[in-house]
Amino acid sequence: HVAALQKEQYPYERLFQSVIGHLVDAVTNEHVFCRQFFQRDAFAQLFPSTLSLLTEQLENYLFSCYDALCLLLMVSVTHSYRRLARQRKIHSLDSFFDKITHMLWPRLKTVIEGHLRSIQTTDASKLGSVDLHAHYISRRFGEFCCSLLLILHMIRPPPRSTQRTPTHPAKPFMTTP
Repeated sequence: HVAALQKEQYPYERLFQSVIGHLVDAVTNEHVFCRQFFQRDAFAQLFPSTLSLLTEQLENYLFSCYDALCLLLMVSVTHSYRRLARQRKIHSLDSFFDKITHMLWPRLKTVIEGHLRSIQTTDASKLGSVDLHAHYISRRFGEFCCSLLLILHMIRPPPRSTQRTPTHPAKPFMTTP
C-alpha cells in the first residue's frame, strides 16, 4: 500500500471516513447497476458480509478507544454519509448507519463521563507548582474544548446568511461530504 511504503500512519477516524465513503459509493453504484440491468435491488445479496465485517471491526476498536474527539468525528462522518446516502435515495444503508450510531454515542458518553470523573477527582496540590504560565492541564482542557467546538460546528453549520460570499472561508481540518 502507498501509505505503508511512505511510512505514513493515519488516525482511525480518517480511515473510518474513507471506508464509509467507499461503502456508500459502492452501494450507490451497485444499486444503480442492479436497477438498470436486473430491475431489482441486490443489496441484501451483496453487502451483508461487508457490513458485518465493518460492524465487528468497529466494535473491536471501540472497546479500547478513549479518544472523545475521534468518537465525535466518527459520529460526524456517519451523519454526513447518512445524509449523502439519503440524497442519493439509497435507503438500504439506514439500518447500518443506525447500528453504527448506536455504537458510537454510548461509547462517547462513557468516555466523556470518564474525563469528567478524572477532572472532578483530581487533587490540585499533586499537579505541580504554581507557575506564571498556564498549567499544562488547563492548556490541554482548552485545546479539547476548542476541538469539540470545531467538530460541533462541522456537524451543525451556522444558519445561512443573505450574503453571497462565504461567512466562514476557512477549510475544516477533515472534509466530509
